[in-house]
Formats: sequence, C-alpha cells, structure tokens
Amino acid sequence: MINTLFPLDFYIQSKISNIDEICDVADKLAEYRTQNNKWGNGCTVETVSMDKVDWHPLLECAMSKFNEEIKWGNDIRVDCPWINFYERNSFQEIHHHKDCDFAAVIFLNSGKDFSKFFFKNRICGLIPPTMDRILNIGDAWYPEVASGDVVFFPAYTLHGVTPHNSNIIRKTLSFNIKLSQ
Repeated sequence: MINTLFPLDFYIQSKISNIDEICDVADKLAEYRTQNNKWGNGCTVETVSMDKVDWHPLLECAMSKFNEEIKWGNDIRVDCPWINFYERNSFQEIHHHKDCDFAAVIFLNSGKDFSKFFFKNRICGLIPPTMDRILNIGDAWYPEVASGDVVFFPAYTLHGVTPHNSNIIRKTLSFNIKLSQ
C-alpha cells in the first residue's frame, strides 16, 4: 500500500448557489477593467478590484462552503477580491499568493476553447522520471471546472491559466483568505 507523505498540495472544489448574482455584478463592473500591471509581464488578463461594491454578501455562500470543509472555528477574512476578464489570448503566468493563507477562484462562465485553470507541481523537476511514470505524478493538474464552481487552495500552491482561445470573455472572481489566530 502506498502511503502519502506530507500532503501539502490540495484543493477544495464546490458549487455555489448565487452564481447569477455574482455574474450580474461582474457584468456591471466590466467597464472598469484595466490591465493589471502590478502582476508583471507574465500576465495579460484585465481585472477589476471589487472594492467598488459591497462584496461581503456575494462571497458569503462561497465562504460558508470553505468553512464547512476546513472546520477552522475562528474568524476567516476575505482579502482584496477581484474579477478577472480573459479576452482571446489572455493568460495568467504561474504564481502563488503572498500574505494570505488560502486563495480562491469562482468560475463565472465556461465554454468551448476557454482557457484552463491549472496547478503546477512545485517539485516536478526534482522527481526522477521513472518514479514520475510509476506514480503518475506529473508536472501540472487541470481540475474540471464549470460555471458556479469555486476552488479553494493553499496560497503557496503554484497555479496559472492557459491562453484563452475563445471570443467569449472568460470571467472569474478571485480572492485571498486570511485565517485569524
């Protein structure tokens, strides 16, 4: 029997019930989107900070799902939510999030030729090729997501978004999470 050591990379996936309400807010904020230059040259996605709206009620459903899963018991704080707008050829380079405990993505729409969210294996270059084949570890993981899905993951987990190949704008709502001590 194979026993997994140090299970540090994981994600939590769930459906949220208020996706239509979140999509309505995203559509209203679309006119404010700008290129996010602070993320560096490896990112071509346009974003809108959600500090323009009272976003707490919008994320209540997602946070309830998260709290059910981790059973934290203390305060959980949502930090700096933003909406991503991926036009054709837009992508997000591999990155992690600093100064928070978890990150989350709510997928607002999905479709044919949409870019794919993925996790990157941080240690893939350290695993001998034969062991990689035997254990089927791989260098990336692409979770199957659809509109209304929310994915939570530790902030240190490397992740990114492949180039978008559709003329329909791909929209996600992302945010960071801090656990109170």
